[in-house]
Amino acid sequence: MSYPSGMMTPMEGTGIKYRGLAPHKITTMLGVLQRSTRPAVFLHSGLTRACRGMADVLLQSIGELSEMQLKRQTPRFMNHRLIILLGVIVLLYIGVCVYFRATQVQKILAPLAEIPTDPERMGMDYDPVKIPLRDGADKVIAELDGYWVPVESPEAPVILYLHGQDATIGKNLEHTERFHQFGWNVLVIDYRGFGASYDKEQPSEAKIYEDALAALMYLKSKFASNKIFIYGHSLGGAVAIELAIQPDSSDTAGVIVESTFTSILEMSSLRYGGLLQALPVSLLLTEKFDSLSKISSVELPILFIHGDSDAKVPCEMTETLYAASRETYPKCIIKGAGHENCGSIGKVQYREHIVEFVEACLSKAEPSDARGVADDAVSNGSSSSATR
Repeated sequence: MSYPSGMMTPMEGTGIKYRGLAPHKITTMLGVLQRSTRPAVFLHSGLTRACRGMADVLLQSIGELSEMQLKRQTPRFMNHRLIILLGVIVLLYIGVCVYFRATQVQKILAPLAEIPTDPERMGMDYDPVKIPLRDGADKVIAELDGYWVPVESPEAPVILYLHGQDATIGKNLEHTERFHQFGWNVLVIDYRGFGASYDKEQPSEAKIYEDALAALMYLKSKFASNKIFIYGHSLGGAVAIELAIQPDSSDTAGVIVESTFTSILEMSSLRYGGLLQALPVSLLLTEKFDSLSKISSVELPILFIHGDSDAKVPCEMTETLYAASRETYPKCIIKGAGHENCGSIGKVQYREHIVEFVEACLSKAEPSDARGVADDAVSNGSSSSATR
C-alpha cells in the first residue's frame, strides 16, 4: 500500500515507535489489532479501519525487513559452515599425511621376527654367522645374523642372498636350497630390524643398504670377488641393484634379481591409484627403493627373472628395468609363475637360465686374489673357518 508524498502513513499518525521491538513481537501485536473489532477497544469503525490499515502496512514492512535481514545473515552463516568444513578437510589431510609417513616402514619393509626353520631341517649343513657392521672409525656398532650354507667344491661360486619384505633368514629357504643344489655356496642374511634383531632396531632403506654392503665385504674378505654373485628377491632385488652400483661391488661376478620392481612410488601408485596424487608423496616417502633411476648405472652383468602371473609385482616392471639396463643377460620370464615360485613352476627353465648365466660370468671373470683364505674356508666341506 502506497501513500502520496507528504501524507503521513497510519503508522506515523499513531506515533508508535517499533524499531526497538523484535519483528516477531510486532507481528503478534498487529495480528491482534487486525482481529479486534470490539467497541471497547476501538470507538468507531473509522478508527478500526485505520488500525487495520496500519497493521497491513506494518506487516508488509516487517516482511520486507525480515527478508532483507535473512539475506544478510545467510551468507555469513554459510561462510561460517564453509570455514568449519574446510578446517575438517585440512585436519583429515594432515592426518592422512602423518599416517602415511609414520606407517611406511611397516607397510613397505614389513619386518618380520619369525624364523620358522633353518637349513639343517631342510637337509643342508650350515653355520650360523655374525657379520660385523662397522662405522667410519672401524668400530663394530652392530652384528648381522646370517646362515652360511657351504658346498664342498673350493671352486664353487658364492651367492649373497638378499631377501625381500616380510621375510627372514629362516623363511623362503627354498631359494637357498635350490642354489645349494646347483652346487653353490650361499650366505643369507637378515637386515637390522628383521629376525633376531626385530625388537632391537627399526629398519630403514639406508640401513638395509649398509647391511648388504657389510655382508658383501664380509664375503670379499674370504673369497675371490670374481666368484661372488649378488642375488635379490623382490625388495631384495632393489637392494641388489643398489649394491651393484657401489664401488666395492665393481669386481664381483654378477647380479641376479628375481620378481623385483621399478620403485616403491610406482608400486604405491599401482596399489592405491589416484589417491596418492592428492598427497605430496615426494616429501613424505622416505623408503623409495628407486631401482629404475639406478639400473642404467649397473655395469655388472645382470639377470632378470620374473613370473608372468605375479599378482604382487607386475612382470612389466621387470620388462621396464630390463629395457633400461646396460649389461643384461637374456631375461628369464617364467610362464604361469607367481611372486615366490618361479624356481618350482619353471624348474627346468629356471635352472638352465640361471646356471648358464653364472657359468658365463665366471668364464669372463678376471683372476682376483681373495682377501682371506678361500680355499681353506671351503676345504673338506667345512665352513667354520669361513664363518667364525
